[in-house]
Amino acid sequence: MTPLTDPPKTLAEGQPLPRTEPGARPLILVVDEHADSREFVKFFLERRGYRIVEAEDGESAIANAAKKHPDMVLLDVWLPKVDGLEAIKQMHELPDLHDLPVLFISGHAGFNYRDQAMAAGGVDYLIKPIDLDQLLRLIERYVSKDHGDTVATRC
Repeated sequence: MTPLTDPPKTLAEGQPLPRTEPGARPLILVVDEHADSREFVKFFLERRGYRIVEAEDGESAIANAAKKHPDMVLLDVWLPKVDGLEAIKQMHELPDLHDLPVLFISGHAGFNYRDQAMAAGGVDYLIKPIDLDQLLRLIERYVSKDHGDTVATRC
């Protein structure tokens, strides 16, 4: 008996997902050491059509970015193993990720933290607790929801 349709094609283990597959929902990497914070953002964004991958520390954030090629990263500044400032540096050094938009989200409100995050290559800096409407506006500014393409570059 012949199947009616071909089985879905899958990527080989370890092969990166394409960043701009036509018609794909954008993939957002959410990085925060607190599971409840990640889950909150994941719940909010998945209901708005985004795919989410999570990381709990800077080391796994870099690995996930290299493997999955997200369209955007939401990154806390203070993380275990590798902090957010070093993580963005290492992500931007990877092939195909030098222009990856990274939005910092942190509980640290001082200008010094924001300045450091922006100097490291962040596109913006939100302070916790985050305004969800503002978060969505910033994501939409940098990622096309229709195609997963990055629509703006860092200034």
